[in-house]
Amino acid sequence: MKTTQRSRAKAVSWRLLAVVLTSSLVYAWTGEGSFAATVGLADTVVKFFIYFGHERL
Repeated sequence: MKTTQRSRAKAVSWRLLAVVLTSSLVYAWTGEGSFAATVGLADTVVKFFIYFGHERL
C-alpha cells in the first residue's frame, strides 16, 4: 500500500528532475535565464499537484 509520504517523495524527486530539464530547454531556445526560471517554476507548481493527485487516485 502506497502512503501519502511516499507519493510526496516521488512527486518531489520527479519535479526536481523535470524543472531542470524544462528550464534548460527554455534557456537553450531563448537564451534568457530569467524567463527559463519562470517557466520552470510555473511548470513545477502546476505539475506537482497534478502528479500528486494522480498518485493518490
